[in-house]
Amino acid sequence: MQCKRFWFDYQPVGDNAATSFWRQYWQLSQKVAPALNMKKPISKPAGAGFIPFKASSLPPGVELIHKLPHGNVDLQFHGKGQQLDQLRQQFGSFADEDMSFETASKSGCIRLRVPPLDTTQAFSSQVENSLLGIITATRLLGLYEKGSKQDLG
Repeated sequence: MQCKRFWFDYQPVGDNAATSFWRQYWQLSQKVAPALNMKKPISKPAGAGFIPFKASSLPPGVELIHKLPHGNVDLQFHGKGQQLDQLRQQFGSFADEDMSFETASKSGCIRLRVPPLDTTQAFSSQVENSLLGIITATRLLGLYEKGSKQDLG
């Protein structure tokens, strides 16, 4: 009997440009914002453009993600896409004017816009915008830490 191959057998092929970009981004993140706890990247496929941060204060179901090609840094709450009013109630008093409450698929998120980044291009030409993304992620982490201490209940 022959076994069929399923989608979960997929092994992404590493791309040198993307892997190099991610590693340099990680080095910058470690230098300026180690609390974001970006994991050291291994080989990355072309098009890998969502960088997750694993800050210890974020519980399961809450993610902090720099969505490079979209120009967003999102504090994302799984399954809360229909509960933006609840997120506004909890975090709105701590949010800055440039922070928006939006849906991202089925998730709710607090979003900040940043310049898009392209992992096919040299990191050296995108250092300033990469730094802006990292600093923006620290702002959203700070917002989460303030708002999560608030008792709504």
